[in-house]
Amino acid sequence: MSMITQVHPRGTLVTAALRRVFASGPSQPLPRIVAAWDGIAGRLTGGFDMGRQLAALLAEPLTSSPERPTRPVWRCTIELDPTERRLTALEWSAAVRDVLAESGIAPYGDRQAVRWVAVGHGDSRVHIVATLVRQDGRIEPARDDRNRCAAATRDLERRLGLQPLRGGGGPTADQVMRCAPASGPLSSSIRDDLCHQVRAAAITAVDEGDFFVRLRAAGLAVRRRRDLAGSATGYAVSRPVDTDGDQPRWFGGAQLAADLSLPYLRRRWAGTGPADRTAPMSRKERQRLWQEAIEAVRSASAALTDQAGPLVADRARDAVDLLTVAAMALPAQQAARASAAAELLHRAVGRRSRFDAPTGPATRIRSLARLIGRTGEDRDDTGPLRLVQFFTGFAHDLGIFHRAQHQRRQAAAAFTAARYLHEACDLDGWPARSLAAPSCAHGGVPTLP
Repeated sequence: MSMITQVHPRGTLVTAALRRVFASGPSQPLPRIVAAWDGIAGRLTGGFDMGRQLAALLAEPLTSSPERPTRPVWRCTIELDPTERRLTALEWSAAVRDVLAESGIAPYGDRQAVRWVAVGHGDSRVHIVATLVRQDGRIEPARDDRNRCAAATRDLERRLGLQPLRGGGGPTADQVMRCAPASGPLSSSIRDDLCHQVRAAAITAVDEGDFFVRLRAAGLAVRRRRDLAGSATGYAVSRPVDTDGDQPRWFGGAQLAADLSLPYLRRRWAGTGPADRTAPMSRKERQRLWQEAIEAVRSASAALTDQAGPLVADRARDAVDLLTVAAMALPAQQAARASAAAELLHRAVGRRSRFDAPTGPATRIRSLARLIGRTGEDRDDTGPLRLVQFFTGFAHDLGIFHRAQHQRRQAAAAFTAARYLHEACDLDGWPARSLAAPSCAHGGVPTLP
C-alpha cells in the first residue's frame, strides 16, 4: 500500500497528545497545522502559547459535557510510502477530512461533530488528534475505527492516483522515478534516524557488548530488557530530549526493523572472526579498503545480472551493509540521502530467514563493512564518494532484478534508492564529476529510468 494509516491507542490528556504530534528532530521540517475542525477559525491567535490555546479549545467539549469516556483522546497517523509522490498541503487537508468523514468520526456537514486537528511533518506524514466528545455533549464511540480508517485510506489512494505496490505487474521505471522527491533537504523521522544509527552500530560491532558501547558512543540512550534469570532478551533506544519535562520516545530493536532485534543480531555476530577486531588506520590501507569495497559492490551487481536465487540475495544484503557504514563518512546532505538509500535497499533485499556460516565473498564483505565502520573519522576523502557512485549502479541493477521477478515494492524501493544516490553525487560542493569511476555493470554512472 502507498498510504499507511495507524490508529494509536487512545489517551487521556490532550496536552500529551499534542506534545507528541508536534515533536520533531533537529533535521526534520517544522510541524504545521494543515487542517482542523470548522469552528476553529478566528479562535487561535498564535504566539508562543499556541499549543496551550489549541489544547484548551480541543478540551472544551470534554470539560462541558456531563459525561466523558475514560480515554477521550483519539490519535491517528497517515504516512506515505517513501516510493510515492509527495502531497501538497491542500491535498493533505482534503485527505484528512475524507478519512475522518468516511470513518464516521467527523462526517461532512455535521457542525456538532468532534473537534480535531491535523499536524503535518513535511509533505509525507500527518498526525491527527481528536477528542471523542461531540460539541453537542454526546460521546463519539468511534467503533471499528482502525478498519474504517484503513478502508478510507484505500479509497484515497484511488482518488489521488497513488500506486498500491502489491499484486499485478510491475510498475514502469518512469512511474517509479516520478515518485522520488526532487533534490533539496531530505526530511527523516526520529525513527528513521535511529534505525540507521542502530544498523550502523550493529554492522560495525563484533559482539553484543561492543554493540551497546557503540550505541552509547553515538549519543543514544539504551535500556535492556531482561528475563527473570537476568539475561538480556531485547533492548530499546531513544534520543536524549532537549526540553525539560518531555519524555523520550523509546523504540525497541524489532520496532525499528525486523533484522535489528537482539536474537537476530546475535545470530549475525556469531560468524564474526578475530580478524574483524582490528581496523587498518594508515592512509594506504584505507585506500586499499575502499577499493576492495568497490570491487565487492561491482561483483554483487554483476551477480544480479547473471544469476538468480537465494545466494544472490544474500550477497546483495551483505553489500548494502557497506553503504550503511559509508554514509557515516559523508557531509550532512549527502549523508542524509545515502542513509535513506541504504534503508530503502535494506527494504528491497529483505532479511535472511536463517543464518548459515558465511563463506567466500560473503565473509569478506561483512568483514569489509566492519572495518569501514571502525576506521573512525580519519578517512580517505574520495573513498565514500566513489563507493556511492558504484552503489548507484548496484541499486539500478537490483531494481531490474526485482522487477523481472514481479516484486513491485522491492523494485520501487531500489529505483528510488538509485535516485537518492544519484542526487547525492550531484549536490553542489560534492566533487562527483571530477571522478571517472565506472558504475558496477554499465561503464559509468547510469542514466536512471
